[in-house]
Amino acid sequence: MQAASRPVRHALASSLALALVARSAALILGADGLSRDPDNYRGLATNLLDRGVLGQGETPSAYRPPLYPLMLVPFVALGKWSSVAIGVLHLALGVATVGGVYWLGRRWRLGSGAWYAAALVACDPILIHQSTQVMTETTAAFLATAALVALSLASERPTARASAAAGACLALAALCRPTFLVMLAGVVPLVSLRSPTWSSRARQVAAALAAAAAVLAPWALRNQAQLGQPIVSTTHGGYTLLLGNNSSYYDFLRQRQRGEIWRAAEFDAQVLNARGAAGGHSELENDRREYAQAWQEIRERPRMFMYASLVRFGRFWGMVPLKLSDDEGQVRRWGRYATGVWYALEFALAILGFWSIVSQANTHAELLPGLLLAASFTAVHMVFWTDLRMRAPVAPFVALLAGAGTGWLTAAIMRRKAFV
Repeated sequence: MQAASRPVRHALASSLALALVARSAALILGADGLSRDPDNYRGLATNLLDRGVLGQGETPSAYRPPLYPLMLVPFVALGKWSSVAIGVLHLALGVATVGGVYWLGRRWRLGSGAWYAAALVACDPILIHQSTQVMTETTAAFLATAALVALSLASERPTARASAAAGACLALAALCRPTFLVMLAGVVPLVSLRSPTWSSRARQVAAALAAAAAVLAPWALRNQAQLGQPIVSTTHGGYTLLLGNNSSYYDFLRQRQRGEIWRAAEFDAQVLNARGAAGGHSELENDRREYAQAWQEIRERPRMFMYASLVRFGRFWGMVPLKLSDDEGQVRRWGRYATGVWYALEFALAILGFWSIVSQANTHAELLPGLLLAASFTAVHMVFWTDLRMRAPVAPFVALLAGAGTGWLTAAIMRRKAFV
């Protein structure tokens, strides 16, 4: 038994070491990114630390999900060392994600494919880049992996306790990225698939729902008390829907030239002006108004909405990142192309891996949560604004499929050599 487990330990150790080296190098080279705060998460953590309010000054806010700024509070408290501390946090989450993917690969009986999947996550271009940003992608990818682990355990051991853990993991993930709420709604019945009786299935579903509600309740109650509505997501959805469904963007899509980039600066200025013209409207009222404007645009131009949805699908599952400026240098350009080659190969392997899994006599039940994860994120981002980084939580599942494809391909080559 010890001899059999030694290669497993070595494979796990090497995948974790690869993650440690790759993420550490990225954090050192991209250290400047940790000093920026594009989505105001550091600002929220600082305000909570200084004033005890999750918001701006004395005004509470639900514009951003709460988990990530809450995680940042102890690191922001370190002052000038906060950026280094956040980098260490991202490094730990990244390494833990790789470990979770390797564990899942072993549970899926992928053989050497488990190591390949872990290595793909360790070197994933999106995840590596986002680990150098004070944004939610690193945490969301970790929580997605944790949720898949919990769902795998619930599938293997159909008990109320395992189902509760899965529900809690998904709810915690939703407090980092609200898109997980869609997955939570669809995945609850999956925890009871292997239960022998209807009563045990009911207990598992009830346990998953109760655990999820317990995790989400503090955020909802806080928002009821401070904003007047029990919001379980954020007040950011209206802006995100309008960002992807406004007349300026639709006109751009209809008239754009190859390689042309849509700039959201003018749109953002219009949104800010509209909020200012609304006077004392709360962010909740602004959110409602922006939702209403977006749905009105969708109703008035349904064909453009359908076309924009296809564009968003392409952007979510795209391989080459969009260029950020018209005058990008050669290094950045070739970096984007290299990223495209990486994802083209990974997606090809993922398709092969999916086929190799479903063609087996006993299809892995673990595929279902992963497929629901990918489907829920895809569906949401076909309607709301998206870009390549939004795919980060789905990256571990794609890597597992690619690991299965790589493992199958390696085994096929070895069989062919043995035959020859």
